[in-house]
Amino acid sequence: MEEQTVIKEGLIRKYINIVKGYKKRYFVLYSDMLVYYRSMEKTDEDPKKIHLKCASIIPNKNEAITIDTGTHTFKLKFENISDKIAWLNALKATQKHYEDIDPTPRGSFPKESKNSDTSVPDFSQNDLMRSNTFDRSDSQQMPAHSVEKRVVAESIRSVLKSKSDVVKISESKMLRKSVLNYHKGLGNLEMCEKLDKTLIKNMHDVYQSFATMDQNLYHIKTRAEEEKDQKLKTHSDNIEKEQQNIKNIMTASFQKMKDFLEAFKTVQESSSSKEDCNTFQNSEVKEENQVSDEGRGSHINPDADQSEQVDQADQKVADDDDSDNDTIFYDAYDAMILSELEQEVERGPKIDQTEEEKVEEERLTLPALKSEGKFSLLKVLKDAVGRDLTKFCVPVYFNEPLSMLQKTAELMCHDHLMKKAYETQDPMLRLSYVSAIVISHYSLTTNRVTKPFNPILGETFEMMGNGWRLLAEQVSHHPPVSALVVQAEKYEIRMNTSMSQQFWGKSMEFKPQGRMHFIFHDTGDHFIVQRPNTSVRNIIFGTMYIDHHGKMLVTNVKTNDYAEFEFHKSGKSLFGKGKKTGTVDGKGFDSNGICHYLYKGLWNENFSFCPFNPDVKDFDHENSALLWEIEPKREDWERIYYFSKFALQLNNLTPELKKKIAPTDCRFRPDQRALENGDLTVANSEKHRLEEKQRDSRKKRTEEGIEWVPNYFEKYHDEYTDLDEYRYCNDYWKDREESNWSHLPDLYSEE
Repeated sequence: MEEQTVIKEGLIRKYINIVKGYKKRYFVLYSDMLVYYRSMEKTDEDPKKIHLKCASIIPNKNEAITIDTGTHTFKLKFENISDKIAWLNALKATQKHYEDIDPTPRGSFPKESKNSDTSVPDFSQNDLMRSNTFDRSDSQQMPAHSVEKRVVAESIRSVLKSKSDVVKISESKMLRKSVLNYHKGLGNLEMCEKLDKTLIKNMHDVYQSFATMDQNLYHIKTRAEEEKDQKLKTHSDNIEKEQQNIKNIMTASFQKMKDFLEAFKTVQESSSSKEDCNTFQNSEVKEENQVSDEGRGSHINPDADQSEQVDQADQKVADDDDSDNDTIFYDAYDAMILSELEQEVERGPKIDQTEEEKVEEERLTLPALKSEGKFSLLKVLKDAVGRDLTKFCVPVYFNEPLSMLQKTAELMCHDHLMKKAYETQDPMLRLSYVSAIVISHYSLTTNRVTKPFNPILGETFEMMGNGWRLLAEQVSHHPPVSALVVQAEKYEIRMNTSMSQQFWGKSMEFKPQGRMHFIFHDTGDHFIVQRPNTSVRNIIFGTMYIDHHGKMLVTNVKTNDYAEFEFHKSGKSLFGKGKKTGTVDGKGFDSNGICHYLYKGLWNENFSFCPFNPDVKDFDHENSALLWEIEPKREDWERIYYFSKFALQLNNLTPELKKKIAPTDCRFRPDQRALENGDLTVANSEKHRLEEKQRDSRKKRTEEGIEWVPNYFEKYHDEYTDLDEYRYCNDYWKDREESNWSHLPDLYSEE
C-alpha cells in the first residue's frame, strides 16, 4: 500500500457507535480504496479498508456523507462544506477509474428522481423550476462538475423547504389566535411555544443554508476562473441570481417572524398577574416540542436559549433595515453564534472527545445466544436442602452476562436528557429532565428477571461516552454497596447502590438505601433522588416479572423545587395477565408549592410531560411532549437477555480496550465472560472459584486486622440526606494514563 499514489488524505470524523458518536480518524485515499487509521502516525497494524468500486457515496445534509459498500455503512462528517466538496470530488475521481461509458456508474452520485426524498413541497411552481434547473440541466454536458451542482442544488432545496415552513407558520391563523388568547388569559400557551419554536428552528436552518450556498458558490466560481470554464461560470451566475431572489422573498417572511416575536414579548411584559408571569417565564421558548430519533430512542429536543438568540437576531434586522439582505442574514446568524459562545462556561473536567474509542464498531448481538432450555428455581432450592447455604453457588443460568456495576452504568443510555438538563435555563425544566433520566433507567429492566453478577469487593467498571466518563467500584461487601460517578464538563452524577431485601413467599422485594445526586456546575443546582422499590414476582410458580412500585422523590436542594412520582403496582396474575405493568405519574412543584408540570407514562415504554393547566382535570395529552421512549424490540430479544443496544456494548472487550482498563474491571471476570460465550459449565466453575477466593481474602484480612479501604471512593456523611455515602476521591484516570495498577487487588487470577 505504501507504493500506491496517495490521492488525498486528512482527518475526518467517523461515526463509531451509539455510545461514542463521531470520532476523528485519519483517512488516506488511494487509487483503488479508502483506508483509515486511528491517528495521523498511521501505526495501525491492520488499518481498515473501504473498497470503492461497488460503493455508493451519498451526500447527506450539511457536512456529512455516507459510504455504503453493501456489507458496511460508513458515516463521515467533515469540518466544513469546502472539505466535503473536495473529498467528494476526490472520491468521484477515484471511482471514475472503474467507469467505461456510463458517466454515473454504481457507487457514484445518481441523478435526483422526481420522487426523491429531497424534493421540495409544491408551494411554488416557479421555485421548483428554478431549483430543478440547477439540479438536472446540462448534466451530460458537465459531468466533471456534477458534484458541485448537486451540493448546491441540495442547499437550494433546503432553503426552499425552510422557506415553505416559515411562510406557512408565520401566516398561521392558529399562531395569531394563540397570542390573542394569551392576552385574554384563556390561552393555549403550549401551542404558542410549539409554533414559535418551529419558527426559530427554521430561521436557524435558513441561515445555515444560505451560508452553505455562499461557500458552494465561492468554490464553483474559483473553479470556473481557474479552468476558464465559461459554462461553469454561467452556471454559477445563475445560481447567484437565484440565491438573491430567494433572499428577497424570505425578507417578508422574516419580518412576519419578527412581528410575532415582538408581539410575544409584549404579551410577556403586559402580564399583570405574577402567577401568569411566572408561568410564562417557566414555559418560555426553551424547548422544541418535537420527537427526534438519534439512535438512542426518541426524545424531546428543546433548544434552551434560542428565543433570546432570535430576539437578538431580529433586533439586528430592525436596526439595519437599509442594509442589503446579505448583511441582514449574516449579522443575524453571527448574533446567534456569539450568543452561544458568550454563554459557554467551563466548570467541570473537560472530557477529551478525540481520544480513541474502546469499541471500534458497536455490537449488534452477543457471542452466544441464551439457551432456550427451562430451568426450575424450585429444583435448585430442593437441591440446596441440607447444604451449607453460605457456600452454595446459585447456577449461572439465573444470571445475565453483566455485573451489577455495568447495570448501574445503564443510567447513561439516555444521556441526551442530561444535555437538555444543563442547556436549559429553566430550573423546573431541569428538574423534569433529571426525573426523566432516572425513570428511563428502569425501562432497561423490562423482562430482565435474570440477575447481574454480584460484584467482587474492589471490582471496577469504567466507560467513556459522548462528553462524559464513568467509574463504578464495589466499595463494600457486607452490606454490598456499589459506588458510581459520572463526570462531565457541565455536570456530575453520584450514585450509591445498596439494597435491603425481604422475601414474601411468592416475591422478593428490594428497597434501595442509597441516593442519587445530580450536580450542575454552572447553576449550582443539586438534585437528590430517592428511588422506588422493586419486586420480582412469581419467583416460585408462574411467570416471573419485575415490578417497580412506590414513591420517587426528586428534590433540588438549592431551590427547593421538587417532583413527586408514583410507580403503581401492576395487577398481574400468577401467569402474567392483568393490568398493564409500568404506570408512572407525577407532578413538578416549585419552592412555593405551585405545580408547573404533570408527568405520565410507563416506565417500560415511554415517558411524557405537559404544563399544568388548572382547567384540565387530567394529563393534557394534546399539549404534552415526549421525553423518551424505548427502542424497538428485536425478534431475538429474549435470546440476548432482553438487552438494549447500549447494554450490548457494556461487556465488549476489544484488544485496544484490554490494554487500557484496570485489571479489576468486570470485563475481565472469567465467569461472566464464559456465560457470555455460552459455556455454562466453565461459568459455573469460575463463579464458584471466585466466590471461594473472595471468602479466603476476607478471612485473611480479618485475621490480620486489616480493614478494607476502597481504591477510588471514600465514605462520608452527606449533609443533605443524613446518610453515610461514598464519593469519588482518587484519580482513576491518571492511573489509567500511567498504567499504574500495582496498588489494586488481584481479583480474578487462579493464584
